Amino acid sequence: MNKNNIVQFVCFVTNLDLDIFGARWEHYAAQFMNRTARMTLQKAVAGSNKNKFAYISQHECSTENFRFNFMKERNSEHFPEHTAKVVQAGGYSPVQVQCEHAEVKGDVKIIAFIDAPETDFSFYHRQTYRHLNIYEAYYENCAYSYIMEFFVQETEAAGLVKELKTKPGIEAVIYKECSTLHFEKVVS
Repeated sequence: MNKNNIVQFVCFVTNLDLDIFGARWEHYAAQFMNRTARMTLQKAVAGSNKNKFAYISQHECSTENFRFNFMKERNSEHFPEHTAKVVQAGGYSPVQVQCEHAEVKGDVKIIAFIDAPETDFSFYHRQTYRHLNIYEAYYENCAYSYIMEFFVQETEAAGLVKELKTKPGIEAVIYKECSTLHFEKVVS
């Protein structure tokens, strides 16, 4: 991941299973592929914690090629009968990138949504994790000040989520990447 890129986080509230949602997500995501970009879909780990978003999609592209369509009517085209609510978290710039994907078997990603502006990251750096990515709001109207990704073994994930939630203004959820839906597309 290039630190000069912007990452748009798109969240989905739905009860659809991965097979159905994944096909609709691919069609939804394809509309944003205008130049070089990368998109990754993550699914919340069932039963591990209470979560607001069943899926999170990350759309990464360079700042000069960044164009993201926020039209709600286009979002609903891909999820007929309101089977999924699309929630735009906003565009974020990478502050720290240690890992792009779970590299070790059994690793999961904990995504922490941080409401309050942070100036001291020492609390986060003291946690037990394999890798930590930190994204800062690029636009003023982003839903969160920061989004952080902690890569940990699945057996340690629930403990880290519990610890993160001790700090006010943090939502933390365990996600697994849906690698079959991760793709890159280059249009010339």
